[in-house]
Amino acid sequence: MTALSTNNDEQMKLLEDALQVVRMHASQMRQCLDRGSLGRRHRHRAKYGLSRSGDNDDEHSDGDNDGEDDDESGVLDAIKHCSAMLGELRTSALTPKNYYELYLAVFDALQFLIGSLRDAHISGKHHLADLYELVQYAGNVVPRLYLMVTVGSALLGLTVAKRARAEQRNGDGADSNAATATSKADREDGDDDGDDVPVQEIMMDMLEMSRGVQHPTRGLFLRYYLDQMTKGSLAYADVDDAIYFTLTNFTEMNKLWVRLQHLGHSREREKRELERRELRTLVGSNLIRLASLERITLDHYKGKVLPHLLKQVVSCKDPLAQEYLMEAI
Repeated sequence: MTALSTNNDEQMKLLEDALQVVRMHASQMRQCLDRGSLGRRHRHRAKYGLSRSGDNDDEHSDGDNDGEDDDESGVLDAIKHCSAMLGELRTSALTPKNYYELYLAVFDALQFLIGSLRDAHISGKHHLADLYELVQYAGNVVPRLYLMVTVGSALLGLTVAKRARAEQRNGDGADSNAATATSKADREDGDDDGDDVPVQEIMMDMLEMSRGVQHPTRGLFLRYYLDQMTKGSLAYADVDDAIYFTLTNFTEMNKLWVRLQHLGHSREREKRELERRELRTLVGSNLIRLASLERITLDHYKGKVLPHLLKQVVSCKDPLAQEYLMEAI
């Protein structure tokens, strides 16, 4: 069953069924993460002598170990539920508009996961670099790549924050108070060991791995998620790498967007064109990202950005895409 071969009632039922599964796994994911959070709070109380009165030392010790076990299993179980939730994005039965609704529900749940993964990293329980490797063993390609982008962006976020503080420290010169504050923030982010994440390497890895999803709808939204989650890191990447990353993602998204016209029956071409128009802003998000990069000079635009964009306008051979891209440029 294809998306465009179903009527509106069937589409609404398919969407609601998918949303129910997403809500169920999102709720279970939160419960697992809360369990880990309780374990961390228990260890914090025990460390500072804040446990309930009447507890003996043995109970403190046992509870401490139980808290560590809950913390470890909580994150891993949460990732399992997240993977099951992301499995709903493998569907081909929804129209692009309804798929967007499903994507938004999943996106909200993923933002909660990112915050919890960051907390687990800072607490020293799960290093994000290890989790980045772990999620690559997810069984299906769509959940695997969404998890990679989620964990990878969380890891990049910590590194970007550290670099921003370093720049602030350098700008403040010999200000000892500023140096103390940024050093404390580094320790809170788990970065006091001086380990720095290779931003370009992780970004290019996520960009390349995203080629694994070639279905027009699924691939378009995966790359849109990649664009959303890496926008903060682009400012701290090498400017040439940032341009390459954004232009490559734009090119692949444009190709997927053009291919949407070939889904379904020929008699529904007008309907497909309308749905494609509704999704054009997803492709255009890359152009917004380019415009927001302060380090791109006029020479960059003339030598790399504009020639690449014009080449896409010509080569896509799609009137709708050509019209929109020329307006965007």
